[in-house]
Amino acid sequence: MARKPDVDPIYKTRMRNQADFYSLFTATAELLNAKSILCDDFAPTARLAKFTADLDDDKRREMNPVAQDYFTAARSNSNDTGPRRARTAILATVLNGKKL
Repeated sequence: MARKPDVDPIYKTRMRNQADFYSLFTATAELLNAKSILCDDFAPTARLAKFTADLDDDKRREMNPVAQDYFTAARSNSNDTGPRRARTAILATVLNGKKL
């Protein structure tokens, strides 16, 4: 089993924002339903921690096209279906570690 990452808890990241949290919740639920992610594996947590660190740092975000895409989708209207689906798909990819 992977070791739990030494990072800030999720409530200290941008995932505490309503739109980000709902996207994360939806991505996690989809992966669990598809049996594409394990609850007892800390690897998704580590990937999410790195991703949120990239999102929160302007320079790191510019170097990470996926983080830039997520950031763009997060800045748009949170009720629009397109950006909401994009955020969910990106987070599912981050958590799963591979393109869905």
